[in-house]
Amino acid sequence: MDERRKKVLVIAVAAVLVVPLAGWRIMDALKAEPRPAFLDRPCRERIKRQLDRNVPVEYRAHELRRHAAEPRPPHVRLGALRMPGELSELQRIAGKPDQFFVCMYEVGVELGANVAVVEGIDDAVPELPQRYGELIMALHFVHAGELSEAQRTRFGSKVAAVTGVRAGEPAEAGGLQPGDLVVAEKSLPGVLACELLDHLKASARADFTVLRDGKELQIALDKTGRERFGIDQLCVPVLSAAAVAALR
Repeated sequence: MDERRKKVLVIAVAAVLVVPLAGWRIMDALKAEPRPAFLDRPCRERIKRQLDRNVPVEYRAHELRRHAAEPRPPHVRLGALRMPGELSELQRIAGKPDQFFVCMYEVGVELGANVAVVEGIDDAVPELPQRYGELIMALHFVHAGELSEAQRTRFGSKVAAVTGVRAGEPAEAGGLQPGDLVVAEKSLPGVLACELLDHLKASARADFTVLRDGKELQIALDKTGRERFGIDQLCVPVLSAAAVAALR
């Protein structure tokens, strides 16, 4: 077979193989669902707000944290935000405990929430095409609970709520429990409760005054030979009696 015939044969084979493949791809593209219109809107405008309560402006937090589960009392569930998006992206955000859509974080902070909990992904929203859904994020407001007027005066506007005690660490050995409110430390009079752990980084011991079920306890911790006490905390506001009642 001469060179000319070989070239003609190669072109013919290529046409047989490539043209149908290109046709299939064109048909697939034509069948593909159009880009959902909501993706062209600014992030904040996509968020659906389902709120039951409002936090008084003077008590609104400036930080929002992800928790794996509903926080311990005292707290109130403010409601939820629903964020539409592609399911793969929603699953990525939901699967990382320290991740947020930036706009969801901003809206949550503006509403006064200090804890957010992903409650799930709704993959059957009627107005959304396949492969799209809504991330459901509950907003919570954790606070110091019902304190006496004398306690509110003594402890100031904020205290440190213990959200977690790490297994095997000094906090667990010393008897600190999730839900405790750390309000003072013996060697650091006048230091704000939320800043105590920062001041104690170089210290081997801590003598905390803690509120548990409205009662004051003294809890001593010793972290000699360890880097940390093993406390996870959240800075929470001390509310007036009227504000506590309004949030019930």
